[in-house]
Amino acid sequence: MRETHILPKQAPEIKPTRFAEAFLIRYAADTALEMQYRRRALRGLVQQYTSGDGLTRLAAYLAIQEQGDEQTIWRLREACRPDGLAYVFLRQLEADVKERLKKDRKKRGKEEEKFLRQTGTVRFD
Repeated sequence: MRETHILPKQAPEIKPTRFAEAFLIRYAADTALEMQYRRRALRGLVQQYTSGDGLTRLAAYLAIQEQGDEQTIWRLREACRPDGLAYVFLRQLEADVKERLKKDRKKRGKEEEKFLRQTGTVRFD
């Protein structure tokens, strides 16, 4: 059985900007579209984490730990019952996600700064 992936509906503001003349606008549009795809997948992981199956919950925990964001944590807080097993591990998962995001943002900031410095350079050879 083949698995098919349905792409999320693009926000109407994103579609025309993906083909804009300015590179930075195209870059921002592609980044926004990537975020849409990611958020959709993370919503599915939240559902898996709150399921009753232990292995499914473990797999979702590890995936959220590696890919989750603040919105994912917010969704988990809403979805987990305080008396459920999934809630027990939520605090540690939240701390892991926040720490990873802090590192990722710092790294991405340095990369974008370097990228913008390079694209702003005009060379006359």
